[in-house]
Amino acid sequence: MSGMKEGQDTYFAQFARLAQEASGESSWLRSLRQAGMDRFAALGFPTTRNEEWKHTNVAPIAKTAFQPALQTSEGPTRALVDRKPLTTLQCSTRLVFVNGFFSESLSSRGNLPPGAKVVNLARSLKAGEATLENHLGHYAPIEQHPFVALNTAFIQDGACIELAKGCILEEPILVVFIVMAGGRPVVAHPRNLYLLGTESRATIIESYLSIGNGVHFTNTV
Repeated sequence: MSGMKEGQDTYFAQFARLAQEASGESSWLRSLRQAGMDRFAALGFPTTRNEEWKHTNVAPIAKTAFQPALQTSEGPTRALVDRKPLTTLQCSTRLVFVNGFFSESLSSRGNLPPGAKVVNLARSLKAGEATLENHLGHYAPIEQHPFVALNTAFIQDGACIELAKGCILEEPILVVFIVMAGGRPVVAHPRNLYLLGTESRATIIESYLSIGNGVHFTNTV
């Protein structure tokens, strides 16, 4: 249990640094993150004593001192991503995230119809869009789900897709998450928000890839 406690403490230190770096952000976002961290602190990592986790031992995750995956300019090339499974699908709209951060150079917008908005979450947060306050954190409950709580504490970027009423996308949207797994264990917490209006329709495909042989943990909500 001591290893799990030490692993949990690692996230507390990381959260303190994030809170300091993000001190200028919206108060509602800071409150949302704090609620996630407080709930994770109360719940801790699940064990096999928890009914929902009795067949899944997460101790290898809980005992590993994962460090935040860093934003890097030395990520994968477009040619490399195009050769990976699933990325070869005919999707003219593609959002690619490397180490949890949006990559403009690897992404493509495609020809979206009116009423379709496909962007990355960090961009929308920076723009201060009111829609986010009304929806982000309202659908994935943190009360009994420690991994959701942990993700909520570290919300930074992810896919943000919004379709107006009656908007229909004929082509799938591909959302790709890539981790550069190197020497130290790293963690990323992508947060996706998909808002589809009445009678709208879309196919969204998420693909997860790793480059390198290092240990990594992708905690997506």
